[in-house]
Amino acid sequence: MDYFNAVEQWLIAHPTWVFIAIGLSAFIESLAIIGIVIPGVAILFAVAAVAGGIGLAIEFCLLAACLGAISGDVLSYYLGHHLGPHLKQRWPISHYPKAIQNGEIYFNKYGSISIMIGRFIGPLRPVLPMIAGMLKMPAPRFISFNVLSSLIWAPVYILPGYLSGAARHILWPKNSLMIFSALSITLTLVILVTHFTLKKFYQSGHQDNLITVQYLRTKAFFVLSLAGFFFITLIQYTDVVRWFNENLLFSILTLREELPTLYSHILNQITMLGDQTYLIVMFSCATVYLLVLNYKPQAMFLACNGLLVWLCSLGLKETFAVARPEWFAGRASSLAFPSGHTSGSLVLFASLGLILCFNQRLSLARPIWFACMAIAVLVGFSRLALGVHWFADILGGFTLGASIIYFSLTRRDVINWKMLGNVDSKRLVLGLLLLTLVYQFAFKADSFALYSL
Repeated sequence: MDYFNAVEQWLIAHPTWVFIAIGLSAFIESLAIIGIVIPGVAILFAVAAVAGGIGLAIEFCLLAACLGAISGDVLSYYLGHHLGPHLKQRWPISHYPKAIQNGEIYFNKYGSISIMIGRFIGPLRPVLPMIAGMLKMPAPRFISFNVLSSLIWAPVYILPGYLSGAARHILWPKNSLMIFSALSITLTLVILVTHFTLKKFYQSGHQDNLITVQYLRTKAFFVLSLAGFFFITLIQYTDVVRWFNENLLFSILTLREELPTLYSHILNQITMLGDQTYLIVMFSCATVYLLVLNYKPQAMFLACNGLLVWLCSLGLKETFAVARPEWFAGRASSLAFPSGHTSGSLVLFASLGLILCFNQRLSLARPIWFACMAIAVLVGFSRLALGVHWFADILGGFTLGASIIYFSLTRRDVINWKMLGNVDSKRLVLGLLLLTLVYQFAFKADSFALYSL
């Protein structure tokens, strides 16, 4: 024990070495082929846990991970760019022909967006930058996608380890282990039941009826989402979840006070994408646009989803009457659970994503859907990061929004969209983007004042 205490004290006195270790681990994890051989994710988790355990600044840990990941990818890209196809015959790359082949197929299929998505797919992450260089992807475009994906990747891979390390200093409630175990077992059982139910259906001889398969699968996901919402509704009243909500909120507000004002401005711009006024304007304008172009099923789909999420959010908030965090309670115009910003933005952007992606080729549909879901997730995250909602509110908002989307997809008229062809996505997106910019410009100051500490 004295030895570990001595190591901890030395690391506290020399934090630079921990930051170097995080950057180096991210660099190795992203480096061509090496990232396949060396368990970079496990090393990152361990080093991040050390950083959290000794209380190092999280922003510097994320910065180190970003820089390491960017450097590893850039080096891999230039290796592929300068050595070209001959690189595939050189050691050690020649020992992994399957990884290179899969990477080439993936890159040729999805293009530039594969650099972003591939970073989160283990076997592809270390080879895609090198392949992008080999196939002569323009360097500025590669670096742009590389930097953007690194900014998303770093929190996803660093925060679990960092928070695990920091958790050893927390005094946990006595029954926390039992409750967390029960939650894990419940989640596992739900996943297994859903998986085997769908598998049994596929094996029952209905595979040839694709519409029926999609319809029943959507119903299964609706039931799963609704069960998740009710599950979160119940556990939010337990002592452990209340304790977790309060401790997480305290950490978030403390971090907000230490971070530059720029972070609050960014979070504010993101959270405005879930404002009630913004959602009403977006739902209304998009619905009118679809009606004018005679896309009536899509217009009804969007309008019904918007009305349903508004009614559900309003009714459930009044039913459960969960108070907002104390510092924000006097400013809030509504109650806490479930988060209306989260559920509303998820329903809006998921609905738009489905309308825009429907009947499109896969290479175009994936990036559109990824962008729509990323916006919805960021809105939910911004509500948590601003400290205006409890963590359970955000989960409730996501599961409520997912329930509404899957419920609306069980309507049979959705499958008739194919007969109407594709919606003019460029005009719709440009129009909604213009509305977003106008709204952000008009209400930015008021919104920032509302959420300022």
